[in-house]
Amino acid sequence: KGTGILIGPNLVLTAWHVVSSLFEPALEPTQRDRFLPNSKAQSRITVIFDDLTGILDGRLEKARPTSYDAHVDWCAAHSECHPAELKQTLPPDLKELNGFWDYAVLRLAKTPGLERLWAALDDRAVVPPAKERMVLFQHPAGQPMRCDSSVLVKPDGTYADAIPHLRFLHQANAVGGSSGGPCFDRQFMFFGLHQGVWQKPEDGVEGANRGVPITQIKQHIAQKIPNFPVPDPAETPVWKRLTTDPDFPGGPIIGCDAFQSLLWKSAIKGSPKFIVINGPEGSGKSFRLTVLSAMLPDSGHLKLCLRAEAISKFTALDLAKEVCKTAGAQVPNFVQAEDFHSSVNAWVRDELVQKVVQALDVARSGRLVWITIADLNRSAIQGDLASDFLLSLYDQVRTVEWLRIVLDDMKGDVLSTIRNVMEYHRVEYVTRDDTETYLNRAFAEFGVMPEGLPNFARYAFWEYQESLNKGAVLPMAGLSNQLFNFVEVLFRK
Repeated sequence: KGTGILIGPNLVLTAWHVVSSLFEPALEPTQRDRFLPNSKAQSRITVIFDDLTGILDGRLEKARPTSYDAHVDWCAAHSECHPAELKQTLPPDLKELNGFWDYAVLRLAKTPGLERLWAALDDRAVVPPAKERMVLFQHPAGQPMRCDSSVLVKPDGTYADAIPHLRFLHQANAVGGSSGGPCFDRQFMFFGLHQGVWQKPEDGVEGANRGVPITQIKQHIAQKIPNFPVPDPAETPVWKRLTTDPDFPGGPIIGCDAFQSLLWKSAIKGSPKFIVINGPEGSGKSFRLTVLSAMLPDSGHLKLCLRAEAISKFTALDLAKEVCKTAGAQVPNFVQAEDFHSSVNAWVRDELVQKVVQALDVARSGRLVWITIADLNRSAIQGDLASDFLLSLYDQVRTVEWLRIVLDDMKGDVLSTIRNVMEYHRVEYVTRDDTETYLNRAFAEFGVMPEGLPNFARYAFWEYQESLNKGAVLPMAGLSNQLFNFVEVLFRK
């Protein structure tokens, strides 16, 4: 029926008119909400992705399709097209298109975005000016993916108020099935969705197609659904033992649902961009950083994991170099403080931090960058101007769209300038329900549910509480090993 693009691990953006048959008239329609999703339409939705990697590396002659079913709550957000557009026409006054953004966000039952990645809805992704090059990806007439490169065009002054604010025009080739196809500018910024043919022949533009600016879609999503849906941890379980790191002990993910949801919210919606983890000793605060590293795929996320103990004596200059090295970025040629013609604070802010951000921007290759620092409650940052460097780096989240900071037990107050983009995450001790939830999810993947599971969960939780009462150093590690071994032994049987 049409084309779509992933904008989250399990969210597909397409044109609303492509899936309009899955909606029904609202009982109490408003000017902008005349249709509501049919709750029984889930079984009618299939999203098919083409895997082109085999073609690119010479293993396959044609794309290998993979199908995904819809989530039971399949419609995450939508905005209808104008009633005239459903009839393949346009309203006489194009200003009437305002508020009709012709998009639908479909939620899938699984999370293909963890492997395939997804496109960001970026505030900077404005429609390029006329005559600029653009690329349209599409599935014309339901065929394997194709793309076409052309230019954007502008009609005469009659429609100046509507183009490109409400719709944009382009001359890329498109046919039925191309609706909902993503449009990218020459910097490969995702700026709009292809919608259909431009039906204003009197404007002096021949062979033009129209699309909807992505900025309007993003604004509508933010206004209508402030709590944008993120994958449920049960839908993206990372229940197996995490990769072991001597600094970050691995283990099954238990009791981390709220933290996982917070990370998805940050990655998909873009906020919060600064997260501070706190909670009682032994509750698993540092383990959250291991969860972050495990659940966010390397192909879409550059993760810089630092430990307070290791960097506590670094100077600001040493810390700047360490951040670049950890990211695999080229270390810039920093001007020394004594050669910088300003104050030392300006040197830290305008020389060190700015060059580090530039180096990270090159190294990230389009990925989000996550800087995490563990155990800040155990080791103070003592190096010369190092605290100033970190505070200035934290402040970058206000303006750098791709930067995220996650701190384990930060000492001191958060900068007032970033409070509107930050969030505290309180970690509590694991509960017995958390242990049962983990076991249920693990065995659900095997399609079996062994007898005695609740009894074992209660016994494991009792031992965990005993270790807490005795002041064990790593109480969560014992519980994680016990539960994981229980799952592994039974599965092997």
